[in-house]
Amino acid sequence: MRDKDLAHIEEHMKAYASKGGDVSWQIHDDRSLLALQGPVAATVLQHLTKGEDLSKMYCGNFKVLDINGGSHASSQEPGTRGKTGLKFPYLRNMQSTLRKPF
Repeated sequence: MRDKDLAHIEEHMKAYASKGGDVSWQIHDDRSLLALQGPVAATVLQHLTKGEDLSKMYCGNFKVLDINGGSHASSQEPGTRGKTGLKFPYLRNMQSTLRKPF
């Protein structure tokens, strides 16, 4: 499935570039994404963060949070059903550290 998705994206990027568009991308195989979805996502995560009031984060906000003793990027944005969620891009070698509390 991934190969099919990448080929599809590449096809559209080439079409855009052929019309003079400036487009590029970089695949980061060493990264993953953890998403907490739903109206209580911030409440659940609040117990694992230090020094940040997650109730003050709104759609499109981006902050670097200390989660369970390590720094991880966080963004809050609408979920697929209009509810909020938090997403964390992280290096795969941090996977067990970040996911363990969940």
